[in-house]
Amino acid sequence: MTGNFETPHFQEIRGEQPLQISEDLNGAVATAVAHAMDIGGHGVLVTQHSPTFYTVSLSRDVPHGQIQERRATESITTGRH
Repeated sequence: MTGNFETPHFQEIRGEQPLQISEDLNGAVATAVAHAMDIGGHGVLVTQHSPTFYTVSLSRDVPHGQIQERRATESITTGRH
């Protein structure tokens, strides 16, 4: 395996138009999936912070080959053990 493991894939999506947000999210997820396949051991996490703000990132908490979606409030309230 090659790649920079110190800098995880992370992309912010912001917008006001639902169609544009959807298109931007689809592109960001496709890029993240390709990167995850290259490095292995990560899935893709899409987090909705607000109706107009999302992030797409690689996550070891998401099984390799999977995409998981969550709202920021859910990850804050259920992410603690």
